[in-house]
Amino acid sequence: MKNNIIVFIGGMSESGKSHTGIYLEKKHNFQRIKIIKIQKKLMQINNIEYNENNFSESLSKLFKIKNIYLNFINLILEEAKDKNIVLESLYDKNIYLEIKKLHSQTFCIFLKANWLKRILREKRKTNLTFFKTLKKVKKKEKFKKNKNAHTVKVVSDFIIINNKNTQFLEKNLDLILSKIKNKSFL
Repeated sequence: MKNNIIVFIGGMSESGKSHTGIYLEKKHNFQRIKIIKIQKKLMQINNIEYNENNFSESLSKLFKIKNIYLNFINLILEEAKDKNIVLESLYDKNIYLEIKKLHSQTFCIFLKANWLKRILREKRKTNLTFFKTLKKVKKKEKFKKNKNAHTVKVVSDFIIINNKNTQFLEKNLDLILSKIKNKSFL
């Protein structure tokens, strides 16, 4: 198996997952891949029909297939060629845990930000009123909690409290990558 570094990104809405993926892609030449894209491709390969209403059920079927995690890793390695890989957005900690068993150079970063900071980030993006933004973020939050995205924190190798600016986030990402490459973390 190839020796690419694989970094999963987890966190709740507006915690900085997309910025992290884009930063690792542009600054560190990672191949940025959305986990949902790989899941959909695997469902297609395995003839599992899915739509918005049955997606969770279809995912459950998918991850019961023998060697599905090996197929998952082979797909991402094939897409990345010789590049390191950043996978976003991780909702299911089991995907990370199973891939890590198969590929030792696999890590997880969980991004955490306080509620107000996340609302303000969404407001800046959408230009909605504060209360409409609050409602939108609450809806996203409920969706992610229903998918157990918050439990990824428990298995993460690194947690970044992302309440500051993008420079702070990027500095922490650089530090984490340095630790990964030098194998100097606990």
